[in-house]
Amino acid sequence: MCKLESVLDKFRSISLQDINDVTLQNRFDTKYITTEDKIVNVLNSVWEHFFILTIDNNRIFSYRSTYFDTDRYSMYYAHHRGMLNRQKIRCRRYETTGDIFLEVKRKTNKGNTIKSRLKIDTDNRVLIGGGAFLGKYSAYEPGELRSVMDTGFKRITLVSKDMKSRITIDKDVRMLNGESGVTLPDVVVIEFKRGRGYVNSVFSKALRQERIFPMRFSKYCMGVSLLKTDVKRNNFLPGIRLLNKISYVNYV
Repeated sequence: MCKLESVLDKFRSISLQDINDVTLQNRFDTKYITTEDKIVNVLNSVWEHFFILTIDNNRIFSYRSTYFDTDRYSMYYAHHRGMLNRQKIRCRRYETTGDIFLEVKRKTNKGNTIKSRLKIDTDNRVLIGGGAFLGKYSAYEPGELRSVMDTGFKRITLVSKDMKSRITIDKDVRMLNGESGVTLPDVVVIEFKRGRGYVNSVFSKALRQERIFPMRFSKYCMGVSLLKTDVKRNNFLPGIRLLNKISYVNYV
């Protein structure tokens, strides 16, 4: 058993039904990038304060997403420029349950993230039946969108015992753009999701002790910036440099 799996055994379980009470569809997100060894140290410090999502005795789950954008990569460039009121549109498959959702994530001018989603029956890269949903929640029409990036990863989900925040820990991240792709060995992406005004000092303190600090990071945008040679990526270079510093980017 690896160090990460071993430390997960310390956490008390929470079911998928119970975790749905902490959906945080309207929330504030903070992201971090680190190594698997460092996240093990963090988890050893905070395990008494969190539950861990457990389904059929499993605590690490596989996810797959397809991201959509326009021919001009409008959503990518909105994120690159740090624009407020930007969006991402994706189709996400939860491998454990088989559920598939069309999702729109909106970043508002107040800095919070609002996620809307529609359960669908297929992830065949066609936005079937999503026209009305996109018309309500997004600034884009299905006809101007195309699939541009696939991502996959394994996720651990924690819920604070006060039921006011969630933490996702993603490992074995891979991004695919057609026939080219990258993997991020030993890289862990952390996302701290919470409501306005909520501070979990235990988790924040454990991160600081390991010298893990917040930074902008998007799997979609990082994948595009690494795999496409004809896009601007200046504002994502700090993230690329950090990836290469803590591990390495493996092109496949």
